[in-house]
Amino acid sequence: MSIIQIENFFSEIENSIELELQDKTLSQPEIEQKFKEGKELIDKLEEDDEERHGLFRYKYHVTYANYLKVSGEVDKASKQEKLAKKFEKFSEKPEIIDIYRTESRLFAGATLGNIYQASNQEEENIHEAVEKELREIKDILEDNVIEFFRNTFQQFNNLPKSFEDYKNIVAYEIILRRIADNPINESLIYLENSQTNDTSKDQKSKINKDNKQQMISSLEELKSLASKAAYSKRLVFIYHVLNSPNKKEILFSNTLFTKEEINKRFKDIALYFHSDKTNRLNTPTWLQENHRNLGDELFNFALEFKENLLDDLEGISQNEGYLTFHEKKANDLWKIAIDYRNASKGQWDKLKVLNKDDIEELSPDKLKISCMDNGMLAYQEYRAACKFVDKSKQLKKQVQLRGNMALCLYISNKFVEAQLYALSAIQLQLKNSQNITQQEFIETKKIFDKVKGGDPTTDTTEGNTSVNIKETNVLDTEIKLKDKTDNAMALVKTVDQGISFFERKAIQAAINNDMAKIIRG
Repeated sequence: MSIIQIENFFSEIENSIELELQDKTLSQPEIEQKFKEGKELIDKLEEDDEERHGLFRYKYHVTYANYLKVSGEVDKASKQEKLAKKFEKFSEKPEIIDIYRTESRLFAGATLGNIYQASNQEEENIHEAVEKELREIKDILEDNVIEFFRNTFQQFNNLPKSFEDYKNIVAYEIILRRIADNPINESLIYLENSQTNDTSKDQKSKINKDNKQQMISSLEELKSLASKAAYSKRLVFIYHVLNSPNKKEILFSNTLFTKEEINKRFKDIALYFHSDKTNRLNTPTWLQENHRNLGDELFNFALEFKENLLDDLEGISQNEGYLTFHEKKANDLWKIAIDYRNASKGQWDKLKVLNKDDIEELSPDKLKISCMDNGMLAYQEYRAACKFVDKSKQLKKQVQLRGNMALCLYISNKFVEAQLYALSAIQLQLKNSQNITQQEFIETKKIFDKVKGGDPTTDTTEGNTSVNIKETNVLDTEIKLKDKTDNAMALVKTVDQGISFFERKAIQAAINNDMAKIIRG
């Protein structure tokens, strides 16, 4: 008995359920017969491979339970869920704590995989209806508008395999409806005005009126078709996620393992699947009454996964220390970012972490992108650490981490943010100048001076002009250093030297002016 037969069973049953949801082909008794046949296949595996048998039984009962819920068979669904619990241990993943420690993004690149998609008559009907309406208005609207509608509708052809894909489906519907609303509203105003004027004998006005009426009719139909196409794809995604053993990976893929980012992703999910959103009629997140329980179930899973991830984070933080955990990851990511930066300039001898053989095939542009990507990841980790030290008022760490964040943003071409963080580090030192040393202030100033410059990823090697230098604002802040020996005495209050009230006010005023200038752009 082949494993492939069982995998084919799951593909076929999911496709059959999808078609039934769309009121096509198989009836409920036929689908339940398929479930019975599938279970017989799975049970033949019990003696040969207990692990796979348990995993397939778990997936079988979860799939059956979800189908019964959609069909309104709540009691039967509950029974299948209880059976699934008996095999749940076979679905558990191996220990992932090591992954949490080393990976920056959770479940990077996780998707639903290859979802089987049968020929769908409804999709073909939608496509034909869209083309029909576009033909009706092709002589009324500009060609680029017609092409925009056509190209955007094509985005509904692919099945959403990730939460980001799902969000895009919703976004496409919103965009199509908004673009259609503009000419609709203009046409309604025109028609309303034409009724107040005697234009019945004006042939040109009559043609304009007919065109406006045709445009309103076609655009309203296109809006309806957009909603229908989007809803179909949204429903497929929800159903396949609920049937997937990798729900957590799909919903929280590419999320940074920080409290802030985990909560942020959950709030994002809630915007699409919380009952307040799915119950709201005539919105892109609305679900039909017979599908609302699916949205509720997916939301509840997301809530559970969020709590689990936060518990995992708390457990690791207690063992290693929250600050140490995030700062170590940030430092590692920073080293990788700098390696990519040096590689983009052809400075292979400066690599500290990466191997030349692994990345030398990448183009300079891709190396720069990798530098910026890792720079932003490092920034996020430093930011998580900074939130912790801000609560405990660890001044030196607060300043150090802000400086680190400024540098990460700087190499990621986030120049405005980099300058703000560098200035905020100086502000902290000015407000607590009695607790810092001369050398600490000098180091902070060096970072500020650095991020006031231009594009750090610009390749200035001979013959390369593909990247233009980006200019930044000319800032007013100038912190002069004066010392008889090494010109290194900062104008801040240290243990052995004070700063006058007027000098302090001048520096603070310069910083405030710069911050205002940066924000204004």
